[in-house]
Amino acid sequence: MTAATVLPAQAGTVSCSNQGHNSGNGGNAWASGCSHSGAHDVRLYGECDLSPFAVYSPYKGGSFSGARFTTSTCTWGVGESGFQHR
Repeated sequence: MTAATVLPAQAGTVSCSNQGHNSGNGGNAWASGCSHSGAHDVRLYGECDLSPFAVYSPYKGGSFSGARFTTSTCTWGVGESGFQHR
């Protein structure tokens, strides 16, 4: 499944060939085949169903292609995921 997350205008768009999350116990969020052109750093986040409230991948800076993102796990799984910039 191809997914694109449009960030604020100055941050660009992150496009991934595969993106998803696992809502089961110990679930996380992942994305692969991701590309981004821009100066901002981006990371994948997952909103946890319970504690902790959110999990994150490390930031990747600037322009990239073919990148993979993986978050740490949530105790009760991830309910929603997407990208953030800084």
